Amino acid sequence: MAVLLAVPLLALNLRPAVTSMGTVLSDVRLDIGMSAMLASVVVAAPVWCFAAGGALAWALRVRFGTMRTVAVALVVLGISLAFRVVGGSYLLLAGTVTACLAIAVLGTLLPAIVHTAPPREWATLTGCYVAALGSGSAVGALVTPQISSHSSWQLGASSWALLAGAGWLAWRVAGRAFPERPPGAGPQRRTSPLTLRPAGTAWALTLHFGLTSGFTFSIMGWLPSMLLERASVPPHQVAWLFTVAMALGVPIALRVPKWARRSKSQSGLAVALAAPNMIAVAGLLLVPAYAPWAWAVGLGLGMPAVGLALTMISLRADSASDTAAALSSMVQGFGYAIAGATALGIGLLHGATDIWEWPLVALMLVLCGQMLTGMAAGLPITIRSGPQVVPLMFPGIPQQRLGS
Repeated sequence: MAVLLAVPLLALNLRPAVTSMGTVLSDVRLDIGMSAMLASVVVAAPVWCFAAGGALAWALRVRFGTMRTVAVALVVLGISLAFRVVGGSYLLLAGTVTACLAIAVLGTLLPAIVHTAPPREWATLTGCYVAALGSGSAVGALVTPQISSHSSWQLGASSWALLAGAGWLAWRVAGRAFPERPPGAGPQRRTSPLTLRPAGTAWALTLHFGLTSGFTFSIMGWLPSMLLERASVPPHQVAWLFTVAMALGVPIALRVPKWARRSKSQSGLAVALAAPNMIAVAGLLLVPAYAPWAWAVGLGLGMPAVGLALTMISLRADSASDTAAALSSMVQGFGYAIAGATALGIGLLHGATDIWEWPLVALMLVLCGQMLTGMAAGLPITIRSGPQVVPLMFPGIPQQRLGS
């Protein structure tokens, strides 16, 4: 029960640090004189940090264990969010970097923790995890402007440190209920991201996650500007449309793990989730002012694609928790590097052209790649690496997974 409560709360911490900054970025630039170039770096920095932190999480898990690594990451996250707003542009950037490194470690280890749950609890826990991930995006986008309008952007952006503190307390309780084996015990060290086979499936999932995340973070960072500048949406409506885009995917995200688990192949689901985004981007490109609310809805309906990519980490990995951890480290480490290049490229392309037509064309190409790699990653192929090990959080319980 402790893990069933702690995991969704941890997942809630994975997005507000990003979406909260996107909603107040214009206020930040006016208040501290941040340049357009530095603003683009702040938008893209989280994804690059997720890449570095994703790769780092595997080594930290082996060295210190999951329980201690997650606890320290939550402490770093809370401190970074609280102090990044007290100085100028570079302190804001530094705090964003450290916060997102901590988020990356959390995000990389969560699929491995979820993977160890018994089959019946796995579907529920995965659904709550994916839904909480999407809810964090929506809550960060909705609540931050409200707090900022009644106080300051500093308080709005830093208030999410309290959520990190709540996650730390919940994780401490979960740690007492489900002690893990000592770091480095058993055959754990013989499994790594470099030993995953078949490599083609692992890389297809990595590319799919990278392209999907790159699109998602580009929308998180730039959709308010697109609506304001491209679709001529009044400023007071932009925040609400942005929140709609973030919130609509939450109920779908609750169902995605069950849909994925019931299907032998997830290729069709990957295509179905990419389709609404393609329609929305085409609308913003061709008839932006015709129905901006419809384009926001389309973007929201496709947001759970990231949740599907995370779900497929568990579905593709064999029953060993170390295989899931290694696959998660590879997918999120390299995948977020691809996503970082995508988000930064979209921002720089807009800065160079001062229009949104070319960035939207680029996003359409990203969606085409997302669809193709999703079809490959969705094939029912099991990824294996190293020996079977005792599950991390639920010792002694036999594991069964799709394709295992």
